[in-house]
Amino acid sequence: MMSMKRTGALALILSLIAACSSSTGGQDAMRAREGGTDQRVADGPGKDAPFPPTDGPAPDAKPPVSSWAVSTGGSGTASATSVGVDSTGNVYVAGRFSDTVAFGPKTATAKGIYDAYVAKLDPAGKFLWVTPMGGTQHETVTGLAMAPGGGVLVSGQFQGAMTAGSITLLSKGSSYGDAFAARIDSAGTVKWAVNAGGISSDCANAITADSAGNSYITGWFRDVATFGSKTITAVGQYDHMFLARLDPGGTFLAAEAHGAGGEGLAVAFDAQNDLFLAGTFYDTATFGTKSVMAAGGGPSIYVAKRGAGGGYQWVATVDGAANYPRMDLAPDAAGGAFVVGSFVGSAKIGATTLTAKGLEDIFVARLGPGGQFQWAFGGGGPGTSTTSDLAFGVALDKAGRVHVTGSFAASATFGTHSFTAVGGQWDEDLFVLELDGAGTLLSAVAAGSAGGDSGNDVVFDAAGSRYLVGEYYKAITIDGHALSAPEGAGFIWKRGAQ
Repeated sequence: MMSMKRTGALALILSLIAACSSSTGGQDAMRAREGGTDQRVADGPGKDAPFPPTDGPAPDAKPPVSSWAVSTGGSGTASATSVGVDSTGNVYVAGRFSDTVAFGPKTATAKGIYDAYVAKLDPAGKFLWVTPMGGTQHETVTGLAMAPGGGVLVSGQFQGAMTAGSITLLSKGSSYGDAFAARIDSAGTVKWAVNAGGISSDCANAITADSAGNSYITGWFRDVATFGSKTITAVGQYDHMFLARLDPGGTFLAAEAHGAGGEGLAVAFDAQNDLFLAGTFYDTATFGTKSVMAAGGGPSIYVAKRGAGGGYQWVATVDGAANYPRMDLAPDAAGGAFVVGSFVGSAKIGATTLTAKGLEDIFVARLGPGGQFQWAFGGGGPGTSTTSDLAFGVALDKAGRVHVTGSFAASATFGTHSFTAVGGQWDEDLFVLELDGAGTLLSAVAAGSAGGDSGNDVVFDAAGSRYLVGEYYKAITIDGHALSAPEGAGFIWKRGAQ
């Protein structure tokens, strides 16, 4: 995990990820450069929206409709790292917080340095409840998925002891972190919570669920880790990526390790119940009978597809260093997937070679049903010696357009759209990109404050509205919505169906 200098709210999200891996605010309007496209949106909640047979601009372009934006408040700081939407338009957001934070009329006070939380909002953006999960040290939620039958599944890491509802988990590694998964129902009650790991540090970065209600977590472990009655052993002294499966009641059913180094960063099912995994690896990674080698020993990026029957169909890799441990993916209806992340130096993605303008640039890529990279898009700027451009979330809309969010440092160029961070050279602002299914950039927007800002996750609901969560520092204006908080805060932004 590389060391980076960050300010404001983005420092919170990066410290969140660091924990899982071993000023004055201004009101600054969204800087929009919208393309003339029909911005129709997706059929289903989340990132498994269908990929259409054709792409491209429609003649009846309509401007985007922004419905609402809300944020946390209070004397503490908060992150909003993950978001999901249920079938009736209720919104679930998760992350972590310090001190005392307000979620609308609800407040939560951290028991330790940082506590994890899950909160629910109604379709109009009113907070309904918040469920904190914490102990005396660091706890965070790093992944969220809608649970079949209602409520949400979350994954993350805690240290020492963590209380979630009436359940208390004890880390196997004492002061080191354990991975955890939990299910919270639609009323905010923790139905189950389990942890996994060993005497060293472990983390569950992402979670998803299959059509039968089983949940899957991916992340990393060190040395030896126990998942229920299943034990997996690392090869060498690196962090190792894992995939584990739990039944609908939270009992571990299986766990597997994939190589000598790296970590699992994203996991999602498509409509055919095929499972997609993405992350980083060193040396050699093995998925079932398929093995891949990292260029120059790594780190490299992998994307793997496992069929509904359980066998791995393919593993694709990106030849280029991936220093920053955050990625996301969105399967499409054609059996392929879109993946986002960041790279250092140059990255060979299929037939395309991207070259970073600074320390680290973002990439967006599509893989076809057979695992071949079909195109890749890159963007970023010179940054500084300690700041990077990072892509955190991706989702598909109804027209098969690709929506990407993240952060850029100092200045960045995405296609023909260039932005400068509000706070100057050491500042980070959030961005949102829309590309068509062939990789052409259709629009780019940015928003920022005088501190660090980031877009962290994005999903669509059944009606086609887009939900984006992230961080800002003290004050920001997002698409005409002015938000403010005493310190760094998490935000939830709904943009209505187009």
